[in-house]
Formats: sequence, C-alpha cells, structure tokens
Amino acid sequence: MGGAQSTRRERNTENVEEQTRHSQLPLPVSEKYPWPLEYTFTDVSVKVSVSGLACETSSDIATHYQALSQQCQQGFNLIQFFQIPGVISQSGVQSFNHQFQAIFTTSSDCVHHSKLEVVRSTVEPRVLRGISNELVTDMAQLIQQVKDMSSRGGRLVCLESSLSTKSPSFLGSLQGKAGSADVDLLFQMPVQSPSTLYTYQAVNIPIVSKVKQGFPAGKIQTESNFNEQLQSFLSEGWKLVDIFYDSEFSMKAIGRSRSRVSQNSVWFFEKELNRINDNTPQYEGAVIEYWHTVKYRSLKGRATAEGSWNDVVVEMGQQGWELACLVKLRDQTSQPFSSKLKMKILLIFQRKLLR
Repeated sequence: MGGAQSTRRERNTENVEEQTRHSQLPLPVSEKYPWPLEYTFTDVSVKVSVSGLACETSSDIATHYQALSQQCQQGFNLIQFFQIPGVISQSGVQSFNHQFQAIFTTSSDCVHHSKLEVVRSTVEPRVLRGISNELVTDMAQLIQQVKDMSSRGGRLVCLESSLSTKSPSFLGSLQGKAGSADVDLLFQMPVQSPSTLYTYQAVNIPIVSKVKQGFPAGKIQTESNFNEQLQSFLSEGWKLVDIFYDSEFSMKAIGRSRSRVSQNSVWFFEKELNRINDNTPQYEGAVIEYWHTVKYRSLKGRATAEGSWNDVVVEMGQQGWELACLVKLRDQTSQPFSSKLKMKILLIFQRKLLR
C-alpha cells in the first residue's frame, strides 16, 4: 500500500514539474484548425575542436547537412536547426561534442519542390573604444547573402553558428577587432523556376535584462517583451523567420548603476515580394516560455538535458502553430551546491490567420 502511494506521489510530482517547465499554451480555437502540423525531431552531435594558444575553434557541422538534405528530399520540411543550450560532452583533450536539434514538419497536403542549400557567412565583432567599450558586429556580408539567395527564389529557413571562430591578429586587436565567427544560413531553394519570390528585412532589437546581485550567484531577468515586438511586425503582414544574437558577448551596461544590460538581437522577417506594400496581417503569433534544465556531470565530462520541449511543439502543431524559432535568454536559476542549471528558452510560434 505504501509503495502504491509512493508511486502515485512520484507521478504527481512529475506532472507538476512538466507543467511548470513552460508557460500556458494558447487555448484551442472553437473549431478544429484546418491546417495541423506534424513535427519530427532529429538530434545531431557536432564535434568542436580547440586549437592553438589563441583558442580558435573548428567544427564538423558541415558534414551533417547532407543528412538533413536527404530528409528534406523524403518529404520533410526543415524549419529550424538549433544548438541545444548547455548540452555538451568532452570527446578528447581539446574537443567537445555539442548537441543540436533539427526540427521538421510534415502535412498531408505538403508538396515539396525545393532542396536544402547552406551558405556560410562570417561576422566580425569590433570593440568601440571608449568608456563602455561597446561591442558591435558587422553583418553586412550576411545580409547581402540573404538578398542574393532570395533573388534566386530561396527562402531563409534559419541562421545558426557553426561554432567555428578565429582570433584577431595582433594588429587587428589594436584596431578593436574581436576576431570572427562563422554563421551558416540555411535556405530552401526551388528546384524549378520559382513562382513566388520573397523579400527579407533584418531588424536590430536590443534585448534588455535586469541584473540582480545575490549570493552565491546573481540573477539576470529579461525585461524586453518579445510578444509585443513580434505582434508589431505581424500586424504589418510580415512573418518571423529567426532571431539571431549578432555576438554572444555584445552585452553592454545601461546607465551608471550597471543594474540593467542590453544585448543586440537581429530579427529576420519575410514577406512575399509581390505583397511588399500590402500590410494586411497574414499570421498570428504566440510566445511560450520554457525552462530548460541542464545537469552537469563533471566527473564524466558532460552535461545533459532533463526533459524536452518536443511535447510542447507537438501539441502546438496540432492546433496549426508553426515553430518560427527558439531563443535562449540570459535568465537562469540554480541552487547552491546543485549540479542543475535552469535556463529560459522562448519558443516562438506563428500560424495562418483564418479568414
């Protein structure tokens, strides 16, 4: 009897933990949504090697794109390729395996006339010497590549760091250069002449967070409202493709107290070219907060995730919600002497408006 009660309590605890991992999902529409989505998830392990005293890195991420392309050829539609935050394992003295996830959709009426194509770009952070030593990133090459690919009928799927970086030369460091990082742009390219062309805009939006001092560790809480930003562009007929931090270290203090910091993000939006002057809304949006838990096993040299956002994505898909992107925030919590760390991830969804 006691064993049965214990098992019941454990199950109830698991249910409560699952519910508290994410914010409330949107209520279902009164009638069945006519375009539900089915999701498929593929885990990818990317090896990153560290070389030289300058700690430059290289990865084998490019070797995995062929497998993703083959899945696209089998009728799956790649919508996101994302590095799972904090999940890493040591594979050698100077090499590590980082976990990525590819997310695909399938639907009964989906007809594929495109192929996956990956373009590598390079972004170069630069330090502006001054009181704040602000770090800014030159993304001109990346934005031009998006324009070039879209002019050929390509549709941007997502952007993701390749985890390959280079340190600046001695002269470059004196000029304020902070090295460079490779970013991979994933596109769906038409097999035949495209019937529809798409245009894109990249919008810089600072993400403001509040820093709270504490012991044994401080706390960072995001103040920016992602939902308001999203709705402002959806209301003008745009569709969100991805959100990209132009530099992992681009945070800067706001004001003298340094209790608030800002990090630049770049939001990529898409619209059909023949509708460029039409601001009629086409999509509605939803932002779900998810607490991603990572457990560190220092003796084994790895960190693993507890739980997954897959169930949230699948449930949203049943109501027709398409995952636009996942965004890692600076928000995180941990307990003293605990091997677990909780990080906040935003899951941003969109779906076609019912007319």
